[in-house]
Amino acid sequence: MVDIAKNTFEKLRELIGLPLSDSHRAADMRTFQIGPITKIGKKVTGTFALHIQCAWRLENVDGIVTGRDDLYSPPEETEDFDFDNWDWDCNETLQDKLITMFLSTSPIIEDVKTDEYGGAVIRMSNGYNLVLFPASSNDEDWRLFRPNTEGTHFVISGGCLEE
Repeated sequence: MVDIAKNTFEKLRELIGLPLSDSHRAADMRTFQIGPITKIGKKVTGTFALHIQCAWRLENVDGIVTGRDDLYSPPEETEDFDFDNWDWDCNETLQDKLITMFLSTSPIIEDVKTDEYGGAVIRMSNGYNLVLFPASSNDEDWRLFRPNTEGTHFVISGGCLEE
């Protein structure tokens, strides 16, 4: 039987000491670039890329900084905001705004903790934690890989290690 927590820990501990350098999204998938940034044309990559499609949150001692569901909220809601004509997929969201503010703290990964369902807590400097918690029985939850290489991707799907 595969020890998911152990395998996940072994993979994620490679990130310890590296900065969380950049973040983007593709539709509802949040991506983080980890390690020094390399630019190839318009593409920005780190040593590692973390693509998250499961439930997640960024937290600190004050509470939840942002999370998956902030994707569906505008960055500012004013009295005259037209929610019916706002499209989260094409515009800045509350999640985007808060991630940008978080990245300005120059977070460094300090430790990782994993569980038997492929979940993880990635502990960072300044008291931040990125918490991944798979919450589906069959969809891809998250993946970690080295961009611009032929290496394999470490993938958690349905709370299991994808072989």
